[in-house]
Parts: sequence; C-alpha cells; structure tokens
Amino acid sequence: GKSIFWPLGVYLSDEVEVPIAARGAIYEGAGYYHYSKDRQTVVKAANDDQASIFKLAPGADCMTFTRMRIDGDRKAEKVIDGTFGAFLTIDHCGIYNGVEYGVYSRQGLARIHKAFMAGSRINCHVWSDSCISDSEFTQTEALTTEICLRLAAGGNRLSNVWCNSGTVCCLDLSPFDNATNHINTDIVNLYIGEVFSGAVVRPIIRIAGTAANRVQQVRITNAFIVCAQGDVDHVNDGIVLDYALDIELCNINFRGFGLLATPTKWMRNAIRSTNTENLNIVGGTIRDVNKNPILLATGTANVSITGVTFINWAEGGLAAGDDFAAILSSIGPVNCTGCEFTVLSGSTNQYAARIANAEDMQFTGALINYASSNIVIASSGTPAWHYKRNGSAFGWVQNHVLTKSGIDDSLVMYNAKPASAVPNSAVFLNAATGKLSFKDGSGAVHDLY
Repeated sequence: GKSIFWPLGVYLSDEVEVPIAARGAIYEGAGYYHYSKDRQTVVKAANDDQASIFKLAPGADCMTFTRMRIDGDRKAEKVIDGTFGAFLTIDHCGIYNGVEYGVYSRQGLARIHKAFMAGSRINCHVWSDSCISDSEFTQTEALTTEICLRLAAGGNRLSNVWCNSGTVCCLDLSPFDNATNHINTDIVNLYIGEVFSGAVVRPIIRIAGTAANRVQQVRITNAFIVCAQGDVDHVNDGIVLDYALDIELCNINFRGFGLLATPTKWMRNAIRSTNTENLNIVGGTIRDVNKNPILLATGTANVSITGVTFINWAEGGLAAGDDFAAILSSIGPVNCTGCEFTVLSGSTNQYAARIANAEDMQFTGALINYASSNIVIASSGTPAWHYKRNGSAFGWVQNHVLTKSGIDDSLVMYNAKPASAVPNSAVFLNAATGKLSFKDGSGAVHDLY
C-alpha cells in the first residue's frame, strides 16, 4: 500500500493490481519524454492480450500516476483500468497504445494535468465531475485512435486542451447509457481539429444524447475548430448536435478548406443540429466552410445566433442549391442578431439565410457584404421584416419605425394589397390601381402619384 518510485529505465510489466491499501499513494517515475519509448521512465505491457498495465482495485481511490510513460504497446487492452478508483490523478504522464483504452475511468472525479495520450482506440474515457487541463489527446502514425477524448458523463471541466486527429471524432460527449446523466460540462480554450475519415463525413465534436437521455447544459468557450491537416483525406463537420438541450457555443473560430477544398478534403458544416432545444451561438468566426456554416434540422428549436461573423462559405465547388445559405433552417424559432456575412471572392451564389417559414426567424442588425442580392429566403410565409438587396442598397423597408431614412437608387414595394387589407395611416401599393397610396386615419385612401 505504499507509494512507489520507478527509477530511470524501461520496465516490462504484467498487469499490476493496485490494492485498496494503496489509496492515496503516488506511483512516480524519473521523468517522461514523449519522443522516445526508452528514455526516462517507461512502463510497458509485457504480454499480448494483457488486460491492463495498472488496474485499480475497488476502493483504490485518490491514486496518482506521475512523471512516467505508460505504454500498452498494442498489447494491453487498457493502459490504466480505472473501472474502480475515484479521484484518479494523472500528472505529467504519457499514456500510449492501448488496444481499447489509454485511460478508462468509471468512478469520476479524475484529475488529468499535463498529460499526453495517443494511439489507443479511445485515448481517454472520463466519467463525471472530472477536470482535464493543459493536456493533448491525439493520433499516432498508425491511425489507430477512433476517439481522442470521450466524456461519458456530465459535470466535467476542460481547459487548455488539444484534441486532434481521431478517425470517428476528436471529442465525444455522449451518455454512457440511459441511466447516466450527462449534464453541466464546461470547456474553455480548446484547440481541436480534423477527423481522418476518408470521404465519410465525421464530426470533430460530437454531442449526442438519446430521446430518453439528452446531453444537457454544455458550454464551449474560446475554441478553435479546424481542418488544418491537408495531406490526409478527411471530410468533417465541426460540431454535431443530436438530442441535446441548453447548449452554449461562445467565441468559437471555425476554419474549413475554402477554395482549397477537394472531393476528399473539405468541411461540410461548422454547426449541425438535430433534436436540440435552446441552442445559443454567440460570437466567433466561421470561415471557409464548404457548405452551410450552420444547419438547423429536424427537432431543433429555440436557436439564437448573435454576433457571429460568416466569411467565404460555400466556396470550393462543392455547394449546390440550399448549400449557399450561411444559415439553413427547416425549423423555428430562430433569432439572428448582429451577425456579419462576407464573401470576398465576388461569387453571387451565397446569401445569409434560407428558412422554411418567414414567421420562424427574426433577422436583425446584420452587416451584409457579398455580391448576391438575396439576404433571407423563405419557402413560405410573408417575409415582412426581411430585406432583399438591390445592388448596393436595401430596397425594402417595412415594419420598422424610422425617424429619418435615406433610400439609395430606388424604393421597391412588393405585394400589392387591396385597401381593405391595409390599416389606417399606412403607405401601400394599391392592388386596385397599381399606385403607391396612403390610407389616412379615417380610412380614406389617397393616391400619392
């Protein structure tokens, strides 16, 4: 039950069962060096089909592993088996090459700091109320890592984390089962990118519950989500949401391939949502996504998009039809406020939003800087609060209180109406006469020309 020190050297180890008597002990090496399997302290699996290298016995809580490389060598199923053992701490360690898992934690309250994990099918499986900081989860040249980091329950805190290059996803937030709550996770300062999936579209971040057990109350702040690796085929979505509730995505920068896209290297959507309620997207920049930056589909409701900058979407020759909308929504309601939409290539295909019904979207305070004349297109309903641009000027002003207004080039009024359908004190295009008319306070109609 004592703490143990491994001097400098390489150790071939059978499965070590850490006993309950060792709770609170420290297993420490002489140092960890990422670039070599035989420098400083290295503990390797000795046998093929070994269950683990370190297995925590029930009640072996508060164990610390520090300053060593622990390497499954593609022999051990789990490098550290934390099915038992709460408060597991991994500090200044490298965890490599488990057949299934690098670290498998099921008791929660884990503390992972300055760790590097790579080469396992799932590098790190974390339970509830855990903290991960200043750590990286990634792939090896063998491309054996499917999921770099999995949060299998809620209440977790991540800060200053790098998460790169899985083959299924980089970061997975999914309940372990329908009996496991996945509520209240906060992620800040995340750098994450590319899933090496060939031509199959894979999510970089997957937030996926079930109809019976949603992932709830997740906030991701100050993140970079990228397709930075250009020499390996991959088609990715940024964040994919399914059966989620109360999600906040704040100040996230997305980067796709833009004009450099190929049929096997491109980013489809930055944010793709189904069956999700109360989604708030605040700030950040979405650049060079090759189809819709934001796609809101079946079962999504109550979405707010505020202060987001969209730049050069639907470039690279892969977009068609509705793919040219920065926001593609088949649901409602959606509130889009204070966003910027810019296309620098001069393409006339891109526009701000495509929605199912005009009544489902509030679109205000946008800065539009692209060549297309379209801003918001609705499949149905009367877009009384939308704008359709005519050259460099807005051509339609309706349902707004104006104390002063200047109209460049022309004023275009659509949807001629009968006088009986227009309220008093209104200017309208008279369906009976085809003239611009005014209806005074008493209901009398006066032609303005």
